[in-house]
Amino acid sequence: MKKIYLLFIFTALLFSYSNVKAQSDVFISSTGNDICPGASVTLTANTSNNALTTLYSSGEGAYPGNMFDITATNEITITRFDGNVNQSTQMEIYYKVGTYVGSETVASDWILVGTAYVNANGAGVATSIPIPVNVTIPAGQTYGFYITTTNVTDRLSYSVGNSVGTLLASDANLQIFEGCGLLYPFGNSSSLMIPRKWHGSIYYYKNTSAMITTTLAGGNNHRGNMFDIVAVNAVKIKKFDAHPMGDTEIAVYYKTGSFVGFESNAAAWTLIGTATVVAQPMGTATPVPVDIDIIIPAGETYAFYVTSTNTAVSLNYSNGTTPNAIYTSDANIQFLEGVGLEYPFTAGSGSFNSPRIWNGNIYYELPESILWSTGETTSSIVVSPQVPTTYSVDYTANGSEVSDNFDLNVYTSTLDLGADFTACFGDVETLDAGAGYTSYDWNDGYNNAQTLDVEAASYSAG
Repeated sequence: MKKIYLLFIFTALLFSYSNVKAQSDVFISSTGNDICPGASVTLTANTSNNALTTLYSSGEGAYPGNMFDITATNEITITRFDGNVNQSTQMEIYYKVGTYVGSETVASDWILVGTAYVNANGAGVATSIPIPVNVTIPAGQTYGFYITTTNVTDRLSYSVGNSVGTLLASDANLQIFEGCGLLYPFGNSSSLMIPRKWHGSIYYYKNTSAMITTTLAGGNNHRGNMFDIVAVNAVKIKKFDAHPMGDTEIAVYYKTGSFVGFESNAAAWTLIGTATVVAQPMGTATPVPVDIDIIIPAGETYAFYVTSTNTAVSLNYSNGTTPNAIYTSDANIQFLEGVGLEYPFTAGSGSFNSPRIWNGNIYYELPESILWSTGETTSSIVVSPQVPTTYSVDYTANGSEVSDNFDLNVYTSTLDLGADFTACFGDVETLDAGAGYTSYDWNDGYNNAQTLDVEAASYSAG
């Protein structure tokens, strides 16, 4: 009996839609949706930590697509879009470096990002477009985008604007401008609808690294400083710049809670690392090449001890006004006045100078994490299930957690072309692989047919 395995694979993106969020978002894309047992696919968690919405209304869109410009105030990576889509349809997204103006009908100016079938929620409601974009726009640059259905009878909802290039929406990181409506593909010069407001949401990722300077004024010095940092929001302290008076080795310690009461208690502190530094001129910060990577939970206080290990070299610092008062802060951290002291840990004297202001820079970022249901923590994973499996991913950023699920189908059908038979030369028999499958691949190269008329030989289908 001729046993065959019918393999049909198509690529699809499964997504789950959630209401437009001001901050974190994640959706899973895949290199395949239906596979045979043991076959591998890659799942990717497409994450964003910011979003900007233009508007959603019923609109009066008459054409399948829109072109518009996005200018990045700070460097950003566009991760995906929501659109105002009237009916379920196939969609495409293109982009180009520089403005779209002048390239409306020039297909060669554009780069195709991707194509996907979109299950529309209807006009006036956000519809997720499950196409991973992952286009980075450098700070100060403008990129053009073209979002369109591929069916000329399907429509996006948009609205009449004021003039091409008029600001439509903005936040601290990007600006989106009024553009045009046009036919698919790439319209023609006589059919551009100008100006038009694109309706939708832009999900993007912005590097959350930040730096806060205490002061570099100097005015006093000692071997090192202890100080507290209070996290308004959860932060990861990445590194420090210091202000040494000369070349030296610098050690960095930390402890949970305040340093107060632990100035001479070495056992209460954990050494993060040491590094040799070349001192910069007075008033210029000196990088300390020690990776800190300490996460301070929101609302918590952690203490740091930054010191020269060479008792012949001191760190510049400044006299304070109030012990443990906030000296400087931003939206995420507060830096408090601390103390100056001898190395190590008051050198057994138990004495210290207070209040003192450590001189330097604090580099930090807002912590983010990815956790798959498999336990993996990378943005992409490779899976090879033997049975249909649902995978999920949790993404934590900006103090909130979002998640998405992906259903991966595994087909194990065993098909039978029928009993073996004996045929004389020239006899023709019909083999039937069965109905209801998306594609057929016969071993003689004859594809996309359920049945095959054959002469005597061995045949299989996949």
